[in-house]
Amino acid sequence: MTPVTISGATVLLEQNELVVIPTETVYGLAGLATSEEAVNKIFSFKERPQDNPLICHFSSIEHIQKYTTEIPRIAHRLFEAFSPGPLTILLPVKDDQLQAATRGQAKVACRIPNNQDTLELIETVNVPLAAPSANPSGRPSSTTSKMAHDYFLDKPGGILQSTPSTIGLESTILDIENNIITILREGSIGVSEILSVLPKATIYTTAQSDNTIPGQKYRHYSPETPIRRLFTLSELPRSSTVITTRDHQEKFPSNTNLIYIASTNNIEEIAKNLYEVLISIDKQCCEQAYWYVPDLDMSSSLGQALHNRLSKVLIGMR
Repeated sequence: MTPVTISGATVLLEQNELVVIPTETVYGLAGLATSEEAVNKIFSFKERPQDNPLICHFSSIEHIQKYTTEIPRIAHRLFEAFSPGPLTILLPVKDDQLQAATRGQAKVACRIPNNQDTLELIETVNVPLAAPSANPSGRPSSTTSKMAHDYFLDKPGGILQSTPSTIGLESTILDIENNIITILREGSIGVSEILSVLPKATIYTTAQSDNTIPGQKYRHYSPETPIRRLFTLSELPRSSTVITTRDHQEKFPSNTNLIYIASTNNIEEIAKNLYEVLISIDKQCCEQAYWYVPDLDMSSSLGQALHNRLSKVLIGMR
């Protein structure tokens, strides 16, 4: 894949080719959601399980309305409050235009990304973009254009280059049925944020749904190198590779290979850097790496989302 402008990306998409797009959460591997040919390329490039539907990215609430039978009042209020932003909501799909992206399910996952270049691109092609994270299935998501380039170096298509993703974790996914909100995938918008908009909302945090959604059914986010959580430094073998923060560096022997994920125990910084650090571990040529970030407060919505991702990656994560 090669760097492209918005106009170059438009040409590629209209030819049913794929383009890597930047968003505030992670970079996406995008194709026209209405094109079966483009959607099939996404599944092929990522080696993605065929029954795993794709999030579709729209330019506005009005754009979403063209492809769904209804936007419930609750969903409309949440989109107004948090979009463009890291929020995805499952909505009943209007017809079979998005059937390839939804994998035949009755609902489509709708998101309005918070990146001006990507929004302009969607407005230009005037079609929603199906765009899962720009990485082979199961691997850490790309949060920079270089990460996506390295993953898809030998693939045709383009990369709409931009700055690194500002959040670094995938969007919150919600399902809404009978005015009940179910959080299907944790992200930076959680229960407290939803209640700030809808104080009387009924919210379930256990993902019970008939819909297969990204991050729920299959292995995600993991590097090839096993990473074990350290609870005490006495557990650490000599000459180990350790992911930690800079304020803990003096605790380690001089022969420890330290990979810094942040300067301090800052949730925002750790979340933003997580996937880039996980990918870098595979370049260390070690049999096993370790994670040592003690006393990390993960009580916020972003913290809970970070815990969710780490629980899928770290051995010994509770």
